[in-house]
Amino acid sequence: MMAIPLRGMAAYFEPYIGRLHYTLNQDRTDTQDPSLKPLFLRGNRWGGGLRYGPSFKPFFFGIDISYFPVKRLDSFSNGVTEETFFFFGPTLGYKLEMVPIRVWLTFNYIDRFRYAEAKAFSGKSLKAGAGVQITPKFSFNFEYSKHLYSRLEQRSGVTHLPTQNNSLSLERPSMTSILVSLSLPIW
Repeated sequence: MMAIPLRGMAAYFEPYIGRLHYTLNQDRTDTQDPSLKPLFLRGNRWGGGLRYGPSFKPFFFGIDISYFPVKRLDSFSNGVTEETFFFFGPTLGYKLEMVPIRVWLTFNYIDRFRYAEAKAFSGKSLKAGAGVQITPKFSFNFEYSKHLYSRLEQRSGVTHLPTQNNSLSLERPSMTSILVSLSLPIW
């Protein structure tokens, strides 16, 4: 059995900027009202974030915070809609010593997607990522996330999903996202 030598504790700080590509689905299994269509959103957004915490090389752990704001033209209301993503959670990773590659896993226990003026989904997500050090200062990163939303927040209150309101049945919305980013890891 091979033992992994741990070196002294240090801190790491990693700001990043990137492009989030996402697809959100929410099935509406209502057979009595054919005018209700399933919610399907697809898009991409610029944003950024920060990973920071202690490091026991080759391991690192800490907090990951991400924010992706955007305003877009809304074809339904003929106005401007603001969509924002906010993710926050602990991260745990491993930095390979022989090659300039890092891998990590993040559990976002705060995952909020605001998609209309007064509507937002909130829940949890799991993110797996890998980064390649392209220069001594910069890293190219790729992250895949699976989001599961359990609450719908509206002006009228909070709805826990899945739910059945009269004849309308709302399933839990799910979203998959890919983040391609450039970061400045400081160890």
